[in-house]
Amino acid sequence: YSSIFFGVPNEIGGMLYYLTVVVGVVALLFGVTVIGTISLSLLLVIIGAFSAIFSMILIYIQAAVIKEWCEWCLASVGMSILIFVLEMAGNMHIS
Repeated sequence: YSSIFFGVPNEIGGMLYYLTVVVGVVALLFGVTVIGTISLSLLLVIIGAFSAIFSMILIYIQAAVIKEWCEWCLASVGMSILIFVLEMAGNMHIS
């Protein structure tokens, strides 16, 4: 049994998210700073924000609806929030 969001199983969406983050960070390390007309760093923050919010929604569903906990899901939530925090910290510029 798998939860599905917009026709995509959550575990596939999660793997695509982590792959996107890795590819984005590697691209930044190789000097890619812009994708089309948007900053790659900003794009990663936006994707990270969506992931963190979606992860918190899934935690709510575990707590309030399912009333069971998935340790892998909790670890994934922690990683998503950590990635978002690190992306935000990486985008802070001190004037």
